[in-house]
Order: sequence, then C-alpha cells, then structure tokens
Amino acid sequence: MWARLRLDIGWNDLAYGLLSIFSHRDSNAAQKSLESEWSEERDDSLACLSLRSAFDLLLTALKLPRGSEVLFSAITIPDMPLIAARHGLIPVSIPVREPDFRVDIDVLKELLNERTKVIVVAQLFGNRVDLAEVQAIVGPQGVLIVEDCAQAWFCPEWRGSPEADASLFSFGMIKTATALGGGLARISDPDLSKEMRRIQATFPRQTRRAYLSKLLKASVLKLLAYRVPLSIVSQLASLLKMDFAKLLSGMTRGFRHGDILEQLRRQPSVPLLELMRRCLRTYPQSRILQRCQNAERIRMALRTCESLCLLPDCEQSHWLFPIFTDQAASLIAVLHEQGFDAAQRGSLQPVSTSFSERQPVSDDADALLKRMVFLPCYPELSSAEIDRMCSVIRDWWCSVVAVLQSHQFSD
Repeated sequence: MWARLRLDIGWNDLAYGLLSIFSHRDSNAAQKSLESEWSEERDDSLACLSLRSAFDLLLTALKLPRGSEVLFSAITIPDMPLIAARHGLIPVSIPVREPDFRVDIDVLKELLNERTKVIVVAQLFGNRVDLAEVQAIVGPQGVLIVEDCAQAWFCPEWRGSPEADASLFSFGMIKTATALGGGLARISDPDLSKEMRRIQATFPRQTRRAYLSKLLKASVLKLLAYRVPLSIVSQLASLLKMDFAKLLSGMTRGFRHGDILEQLRRQPSVPLLELMRRCLRTYPQSRILQRCQNAERIRMALRTCESLCLLPDCEQSHWLFPIFTDQAASLIAVLHEQGFDAAQRGSLQPVSTSFSERQPVSDDADALLKRMVFLPCYPELSSAEIDRMCSVIRDWWCSVVAVLQSHQFSD
C-alpha cells in the first residue's frame, strides 16, 4: 500500500530533534536565530507554536471591534474561522472557483462592507494563487490581507505574496519540511509584529515532554509509511472494523479536541525552534522538484480522461495532487484495491454557515470537497508506480464512461 502522504522528514532530522530535547540553549536566542535567518535580518518575522497560534496572535494584536467580519476562502480547516469567532468576530465565507481555488472576485465585491476588517486567503495543495486582484479590491478599503500558506511552502526564500499584509506558514506534522509543529509569520507592519511578539512572550512555553511525544509519534508514522507496515495495519484495521483514514488522521492531528485557544497559546519549545531552523537550512529542494515531476507525469497520463478535472498547470509545489470526479468514492475504492491509499477532503471543511446570516450558501464548497480525490505524488513514489496508478485510473474511467453511455442509450 502506498500512503496518501509521507512525513516529509528524514531519520537524521528526527534524531536531531531527539537530541535537541536535551539542549540547554537559551530559548530567546534560539528564537532570534531562526527568525533572523528566515527573514534575512528584515525583522518582520515571528516564530510561533503553529500557524493557528500565529493567527490567534494576529487577531489579539489587532484588537478589532466585536462583530467585525473576517472573510475566509470557502475551504479551510475548521479551526481558522473558529478562532475568529472566539475573538468575537464574524467569519464569512467567500466561494472558491474550481479547479484553482481562487476566491470568487464578484462575490468578494458584494461581501465587502464597513464591518469587513480582514480577509484570509488559503493557498491550497501547494498552489500559489496571485493575490494582486484581491489586493486591488480590498486594499483601498483598509482590509488586512492574511495569506494562509500552510500547504504552500516550498523554499526558504519564498516568504509569501508581496500583496499580503501577513503570510502564515506551517511546519506541522504532514506539511512540507515538517518540524512536527511550529509556524512562521511574516508581518509587514512593524508595530503589529512587535505587539504580537509582546503578547506571545506572556504565554507559557511548550514543554519538552510534549514535543518529545510528537517526535515519538512521528517515528511510528514514518515507519507506517513504508508499504509493508502500512498494508499490515490497513488490513488489521479492516478486520477490526476500524476506520483506517480516521485512525491516521487522529495520529497526525496537531491539537486535541477541547479549548483550542488554550492549546494554541504557548511559546515554541527550544527543540521545536532548533528543528525548524535545521529543516529550513537543510531541506533538499530536489524533493520539491521530484514532486513536481511526479505531478506532471500524472497530469500527462490522465489528460485524455476528459471528465476528470485536474489542477491547472500554474505555479505550485504539489503538496497534494487533487483530481475531481462525481464518482469519488468509487475511484478511491478501486485505488485502495490496487494498493494506493487515495483519500478525500482530509481536515478541510467548508466555512460553516452558522457564523453569519450574510453567509453565501456553502453547498458549492461542500460539493467540491466531495468530488475531490487526493492522489499520492511524493518523491518516494517511483515512475513505474505512478504509471500503474494512472493506468488504474484510466481503466476505471473507461468503465465509468461505458456505464454512463449504456444508461443514456437505454433511456
């Protein structure tokens, strides 16, 4: 079984993280070294426990009036609008367009009003959408542009879109160049950045025991990513009537169920800061290149499957390779039978309509997620296996088309 994702971390990095548990380095020095290196001394960056922690800090520092509106790309992780709501703000969804997940500019224009203070645009699946059009619309109204780059990081030199007032990056468990946690924020306003830093300094620090737990869990997950262990665990889960996808999702979850703000409000530990710095310094760009080559191989192999909708050939690093079909469950079942752990949706959800009466109907976002199938395209997947996976998809597609055509003739 080929896993849908592999932890993007080497055994040497895990060993470094374990050794860092015993580091006596000063926490402030470790934080300053990481931030200075990433920002190239521009003093506009802040290292945090997670991307969500950075977002919480940002909203706290902004001190927006209660009832202010925060616009979100319609598809995101549920915690992001929840954090805004916990600050007394109203999350409002902006529809996104298939297949590149750009926000719908026409709807954005309609949603803007005097209560709109922030817009959060998620760069999904490694895609990097140009924000110039968004900035041209919301900038003159003083709306802060926040760029969620959790899935978009691909090299230390890229620190977000120039149009964004804040670009937030994640190095969580399943992200590119993972440090098993941690986030970096680039904030264009020096006063806002300074206030975020002041607030974070009042938080307790993540314990070394908590980070050690993440390192040990990641070691288990990395072992499970190999084909034989993954196949064994998948079959055991099936025999025990367990949902294998939910089992994996639970192991990769960054935060427990419960009070999300209480969990987010921690300073990153020294071992986390040290491993983040190492990952930024040593991450092999050849992995991104191979991932892009694998994605292009998939794109070319499936180009004749006309009813399958693929991501456009634009600037992206292919954190995942989604395809869209009305027969998603059928395709996932066939791929599983052939040893490919394809999946749907993951932790992504439509922004809930319960937050605002002004919310556009989110059925389109939910329908888009239900049509989505994630294909593995990480570097460890060989060309031969990619070709086999695409052959399975083409054969499945031909059988689906044949069934649809037979129904049309019978009608």
